[in-house]
Amino acid sequence: MNAGEFRYDIDGLAKELEVDLEDILGLYASYFEEMNSSITELETNNSQENWAMLQRAIHNIKGVSANLRIEDVFVEAEKLDHLLKANSYSEAGDYIKSIIKLIEKAEQDVKNYFNEFGLKM
Repeated sequence: MNAGEFRYDIDGLAKELEVDLEDILGLYASYFEEMNSSITELETNNSQENWAMLQRAIHNIKGVSANLRIEDVFVEAEKLDHLLKANSYSEAGDYIKSIIKLIEKAEQDVKNYFNEFGLKM
């Protein structure tokens, strides 16, 4: 997989921020640490039916994912955010499972991307 074929525009973000890939790697490492914490929040708040806190967690996931151009996670989080704002909670668990899977796949893909450049996350 070449950088141009990669589904996340990490190189474009690095250029936009005027930083090297080594520097941007830290942002992605922090993102995935935060997402692992957010996954726990999602699951806890959903099981406790704490919809306000669930919406806050989803809002955070949306924002951070958008900033780092993790589009698939952003899009799925946005869908759940719209449902929560409409007080529609019945599908929240399904969306949470989908978001978790997307985050896990994104982490592996991003690790693979950096590995291609000899960088470990």
